[in-house]
Amino acid sequence: MSIFTSGVLYIVGELCVPPKDILFVWLTYFFFPILALPFLHPVQKVIRSDAVKMQIFGFILTTLASGMGYYYRNNNWHFNHDFVDGLCAIG
Repeated sequence: MSIFTSGVLYIVGELCVPPKDILFVWLTYFFFPILALPFLHPVQKVIRSDAVKMQIFGFILTTLASGMGYYYRNNNWHFNHDFVDGLCAIG
């Protein structure tokens, strides 16, 4: 939780992203799983994924999110960067 809070403070304070954009990222962060997980459960049964495969998938998404953060660390982030990073962080 502290990493999430410090990331938001960095985005708002250092990168001067408007708080309205942060609100949209938060809404996406919290509502996407609520809507997507019930639809993904039948897909998981069809492809016969188990806990290990889903753990590896989450690791890949986390690696993608942190890699994007390191790649764009010296640039000013636009809303598209925050949105994609937020979607990767959901996994």
